[in-house]
Amino acid sequence: MLSLLTTTTHAFSQSPSQQCGNSSSYCPAELSCCAAQYSPSTFGCQVAGGTCCKMGPELPPSTTKKNVLIIGDSVSIGYTSYANPNVPALLSSTALAQHAPWDVSDGGAGSRASSATS
Repeated sequence: MLSLLTTTTHAFSQSPSQQCGNSSSYCPAELSCCAAQYSPSTFGCQVAGGTCCKMGPELPPSTTKKNVLIIGDSVSIGYTSYANPNVPALLSSTALAQHAPWDVSDGGAGSRASSATS
């Protein structure tokens, strides 16, 4: 499943956050940092049910261009790195397009099966 989220950054607000260890990863103040196997920083944010979410996009949002966030599974990662031409290249003059989550594995948002309960 693929979702596209576009935002303008006239006044990009930041909620209070906490740094995870001595890394480049931050979690919202109301969430805890946790160990995330596939995160480049080795950290994620713990959400309800004990799930450790992977981090968002690699780069901070642009303050001069529109921001496009492609969220999805391992198929959607192809839109940002393997497809020719890819989405970030097509939009580079007007927008910063990135895939989330940013990780060192497949780029997928995670399996629903791993969080399903019986």
